[in-house]
Amino acid sequence: MLLGAILGRALVSIAQTFSTVDTSGAGVIDDGKYFGAAALGTYIYFTPAVQDNVGVLNTANNTFATIETTAGCVDVTSGLPCVDGDHKYAGAAIVGSKVYFAPRIEDNVGMVDTITNTFSTIDTHHRRRRDRR
Repeated sequence: MLLGAILGRALVSIAQTFSTVDTSGAGVIDDGKYFGAAALGTYIYFTPAVQDNVGVLNTANNTFATIETTAGCVDVTSGLPCVDGDHKYAGAAIVGSKVYFAPRIEDNVGMVDTITNTFSTIDTHHRRRRDRR
């Protein structure tokens, strides 16, 4: 009973606030923007779904920026950007200073180098299970 009374008082004293960070200044206005996120230090990296960029929230100053996913990469067959369309990736994981995005409809793993703030891909299209040794 004493523990419940102590916890009850602690919960009452917690301030309940909610705020938002505007993404429209970074040009992020579409529906279905991102699908998943991963944190590294004071930064949160948002997994691109409909957006053609990775969202980056700096939690130290509540600013939002983007890293383009289409710059400098064009498919030689279609002429389209290497990362295009909706539902690109679903989920993210961080290893060291790199953020990896799990493919949803893409034939690649997306990757952000957090040191250079650049996006690249790791091709998975031609790797079949029987080809791995």
